[in-house]
Amino acid sequence: MHVAWFQYFQMLSLLVAIYCYRGLRNCSLLAFIPYLIIVNITEVVGINFHLTAREGNYPVYNLYLLISTPVYFYIACKMLFLRGKETVVFYTICLLCLILVYLFGLITLVVLGLQEYILLNHIEIAHKTLYYVILPTLNAIVYSGYSYAFILCRTQRTR
Repeated sequence: MHVAWFQYFQMLSLLVAIYCYRGLRNCSLLAFIPYLIIVNITEVVGINFHLTAREGNYPVYNLYLLISTPVYFYIACKMLFLRGKETVVFYTICLLCLILVYLFGLITLVVLGLQEYILLNHIEIAHKTLYYVILPTLNAIVYSGYSYAFILCRTQRTR
């Protein structure tokens, strides 16, 4: 079984979320724990797809998008304690979440679409193909940000 370096950030983010359980509960962010469990399972299966005798890992990541997006919306809903006109804010946040998911997906599609070109022309950074530099770096940035937010929730003293 292979574990990529960026997965350590995802696993650490899950552990920090569990450690900061009370803070997440106080900030109505407990749904991040199941979300991060989904992320970690997806990445472990996605990277180790060759152990399942499948030709590709695309179905795993497609399923992830279908499952994770509603979880994102649920997290946003819990954070907002919706009343009346606050639903407009909720839908705005949902739209921003969708944009974030699709931007990440777009970057992924561009890099995956160019993967053959990148490999044929040996486009590399630090002796690694561009694909193996961009996507893991994006993952590390996203999950480091989550961990920082969880710590802020734990250290929050007043609401």
